[in-house]
Amino acid sequence: MTARGKRQRGVSLVEALVAMAVMAVGLLGVVGMQATLRTNADVSRQRSEAVRLAQAEIERLRGFMLLDGAASGELDFADIASTTTPDVFTPGSTFVANAIFRRSVTVTAVPSNGPQMKTVKVEVKWWDRRADSTDINDTNAQSIVLQTSVAKQPPELGAGLGIPTTRSATQRPRRRNIAIPRAAVDSSGGTTSTYTPAGGGGVAWVFNNDSAMITRIGTKTVSAVYISGYLRFATGTSPPPTAAESEAPPDNGMDGGQLIVPAGGGFDGAGVTLDPTAAAGGIEVRTTLPVLYGTDFTGGCVVSLPFTSGGQTYQAFDCAVPTQGTGLGGPFEASWTGSLHVKPRPGLAETGSPASNDNAATHYRVCRYTPYPGTSTLNAAHPASYTGLAGALNNQNYLLIRAGNGSGAAFTCPVDDGTITPQVDSNTAY
Repeated sequence: MTARGKRQRGVSLVEALVAMAVMAVGLLGVVGMQATLRTNADVSRQRSEAVRLAQAEIERLRGFMLLDGAASGELDFADIASTTTPDVFTPGSTFVANAIFRRSVTVTAVPSNGPQMKTVKVEVKWWDRRADSTDINDTNAQSIVLQTSVAKQPPELGAGLGIPTTRSATQRPRRRNIAIPRAAVDSSGGTTSTYTPAGGGGVAWVFNNDSAMITRIGTKTVSAVYISGYLRFATGTSPPPTAAESEAPPDNGMDGGQLIVPAGGGFDGAGVTLDPTAAAGGIEVRTTLPVLYGTDFTGGCVVSLPFTSGGQTYQAFDCAVPTQGTGLGGPFEASWTGSLHVKPRPGLAETGSPASNDNAATHYRVCRYTPYPGTSTLNAAHPASYTGLAGALNNQNYLLIRAGNGSGAAFTCPVDDGTITPQVDSNTAY
C-alpha cells in the first residue's frame, strides 16, 4: 500500500507577478485619466477667464459716457480705438488658472457713408505650462476672439423705449443730434453739418453732429450754443386773444402792411453780428456770461420771412449764442448765461414788463411758450433768462399780442388750453 502525498495550496510567484502587472497597467490608466482631467479642467478655467476678460473689455467700451469730449478718466465714443501695442498684460489676470493672459483690441472706424458704428474685435491669448510666455508666436499659445459693434448713439438713448414717440430722440434724422436743423447738409464725412438759415444773407453755419454746437459761422471759428423757435401772432384789438388763439394764432404778424418783427439779422461772411443791438427790430442776444471783449463772437439771431404750414403762419428764428470769451471768466466758460429779446420794428413799441398796465393798441406784448412742461426757471422751459446753457434748445416759441385796445384793461398772454397740442408752459410773458 502506497501513502498519498499532501496537496499544495496558495499562489505561485508567477501568478502574483501577473496580477501586479495587470494592476500596474490599470493604475497607469487611472493616472493618465487624472492628468487628462486636470489638463481639461485647467483649459476650461483658462477659456472661461479669457472669455470674461474679453467680455469685460467689450462692456467697458460700450459704457462710454459721451460721444466726444468726456472728462479725463472717462471714456467717450471717439476714444474707442485700436491699441497701439497689440498685446498687453491684463491687470489682475496674471497666472490665473496657471496661465498668463494678454489682450488686444482692434477697432474699425466709423465709415464715412455707412452705418454710424465701430466694429470692435477683442482677442485674448494665453500661455499655460505648455507654452513659452516670452514667445509671442508660440504655437502652443491659445486664444479666443469676440467681436461686436458699438453704435454711435448718445448713451442716454439707452432708455429710448420709454420716451414718447412724439418727441423720441431715436427719431433723430441722419444719425446726428436731433437739435440740428433738418435742412442742414452733412459735411466732413458726417462729423459736421452745414446750415444756411432763412433770412441770414446766405451765410453758412457749421454744426458738430454729435453735440449740435456751432463751430463756425461764415469764415469765423466760434463756440456757440444753438437756440431756435418760432414767432406767432394774435394781434386783434377786440376781443383780447383767447386760449384757442394761443393754439392757432389768427394772423401773420403784419401791421400796416409791414412785418411786426422784421426778417433778417444774423451775420456777415466774416461772422460779424449784424444789428447787434437789434435797433432795427428782430431778436437781440443779451449775454451776461461769458464776459466778452474786443473781437469776441457776440452772437446773434436770424428771423425768417413768414411762411405757412398746416394752415398757420410762422416766422422762424435761429440764434447762435457765445460760450467763450477772452474777458474775465473766459475762455474757460463752456456755457452761456443771458437772454433773447424780441423787438418789434422801429416805430412799434413793446410793453415795459409782464405786469405793465400799458393798454395801447400800438404797443405789443411778448409771450413765451414751450412744449416742455416745467417751471419757467428751467432752461428747457423757456425762461426769461437762461443760466449756464451748454446745449442746444429748440421750440423756444413766442406769441406776440397787442398790449390792449386803447381802453380798458391791458391784454394778458392767453393760457394754452391743450386742445390742439399738448398743454404747454404758458402765460409766461415778459
